[in-house]
Amino acid sequence: MVFLGDYVDRGPDTKKTVEWLCQLQFTRPNTYFLAGNHDVAFMAFAGLLEVPEDCGKMSEGYNGPLWRSDDDLQIHLQGRRYAPPCGSHFQSEATFRSYGVKYGERAALQRAIPPHHAAFFRSLHFVLEHPSYVFVHGGLALHKGNSWEGLSIERQLEMLRNKDMSKPFIEPLQFRGWMDEPVPGLDRTVVCGHVPVREVSVGTHRIMVDTGGGHPTRPISAICLPSMKIVSSE
Repeated sequence: MVFLGDYVDRGPDTKKTVEWLCQLQFTRPNTYFLAGNHDVAFMAFAGLLEVPEDCGKMSEGYNGPLWRSDDDLQIHLQGRRYAPPCGSHFQSEATFRSYGVKYGERAALQRAIPPHHAAFFRSLHFVLEHPSYVFVHGGLALHKGNSWEGLSIERQLEMLRNKDMSKPFIEPLQFRGWMDEPVPGLDRTVVCGHVPVREVSVGTHRIMVDTGGGHPTRPISAICLPSMKIVSSE
């Protein structure tokens, strides 16, 4: 079983969701959990990811709102985007509430995250590779205009395997311009979430599974491979 990410910021009780996932990880050790862009931003904010020493420089030239403190240079851009004073791009307010801390209070959040939750987040994969499929939260960075432009697919996969945080944006986890088109140098189907679809989309080169689970009126969906049987909470 493979989960495609975004366990935080979805629904009113992230802490309870993560606790359930921790129990599932313990009882079903062959389950794989991938990181979504929300999870990476949460982890970067909470100090649960290894990042370059000078990662604060990634914020230079970024025009969006950012969280600020005396240790900006130690926080990846995605972490600083997670809880700016004017409100979060990630809609992270409910995640702070679920851990019993005020929005934007980094030190309090770090203290409130149970050790086994921290261990769960640190265990998340950025990619899972199978002989027939590549599982990744968003896709692979084929299109121009993103910070991974020009990287070969093999280099992208290598960076994902290593949880490489040397780029300001982890494009395969957050870029939205994916299409069902061949991926040069890849002979496997990409299975992803991230981009909401009304129903599970099965294409020739890409399977999209995110039907909006976590939002009040949208179902959680799954697909069985290779049978292509679709399972929904509806």
